[in-house]
Amino acid sequence: MKGAYAEVISYNKKNLERELQNENRQHNRKQNRTKRREEEI
Repeated sequence: MKGAYAEVISYNKKNLERELQNENRQHNRKQNRTKRREEEI
């Protein structure tokens, strides 16, 4: 039982890290778009 529980925790941790990386990437993309728009003006 304990082993399965540990596996779930480690899976959730990896999943969470991947989600955070995705959010950071999306945030950076939005910032880049804004920068480009400011340069055009």
